[in-house]
Amino acid sequence: MPDQNIIKNIYDNIKNSELKFPDDDVNLTVPIFGSDSTIIKDGWLWKQGGRVRNWKRRWFVITDGCLFYFESRTEVDIPRGVIPLVDVAVREIDDDRTKQYCLEIFPLTGDKVKASKPVPGDIGKWIEGHHTVYRMSASSDDDRKDWIRALRIGSQNHLPRQRLS
Repeated sequence: MPDQNIIKNIYDNIKNSELKFPDDDVNLTVPIFGSDSTIIKDGWLWKQGGRVRNWKRRWFVITDGCLFYFESRTEVDIPRGVIPLVDVAVREIDDDRTKQYCLEIFPLTGDKVKASKPVPGDIGKWIEGHHTVYRMSASSDDDRKDWIRALRIGSQNHLPRQRLS
């Protein structure tokens, strides 16, 4: 498991600067949650794609000041994406014609949300995300409200000590 200092250093670097990725072959496929990480919330949401606006079901986890999303609940070693909950806010979206119970993460500063995702087919390489917003859809209005509350808690405290049920 990664050392908590490593996770904190990564978080601080993301918070304070533009996302930059190494050119050499750094293996970033180590487990991402430390033994003392507290999961604020986890569960299924539908996520809208950035370039192709289709919807894909993803497993989301809020911990250590970040929102991680994965292909499935059982494959949590390598996230499909990581969104640091820094300089972002979350809001309900009621006018989406394709999905109900939408919520959206948007930047408080700048024109896009700081995020990263792995390069397909190139294990260990990561690229910066390009989303101006991240739109997700929950299974119900109550579920959406729970996710919004959890994201707001996660964005205020990068080393959370509380879990929402």
